[in-house]
Amino acid sequence: MTLVTFFKKFDQFAAAPNAVAKMRELVLELASKGALSVRRASDQTDSSWRKFTNEFDNQRDRLERDSSLPFEIPNVWRWITLDDVGTTK
Repeated sequence: MTLVTFFKKFDQFAAAPNAVAKMRELVLELASKGALSVRRASDQTDSSWRKFTNEFDNQRDRLERDSSLPFEIPNVWRWITLDDVGTTK
């Protein structure tokens, strides 16, 4: 569905049962997949960002080998665990 179609049909979506909950669910899903914003190549060229992401390349490879991932992510994203980025206790 395109954004134009979404806005043309918005009244129908809003009138549906549980519309607000469904729209929140959709936004959360799209956000977790990186589909709510445009990705620009220039966003990935900052040296501190490259250093940060390079640290997780080995963990990403390990995670991809060890488990089935729930969905595909943009190639500039990394699958990591919460323990990889901080303390969870």
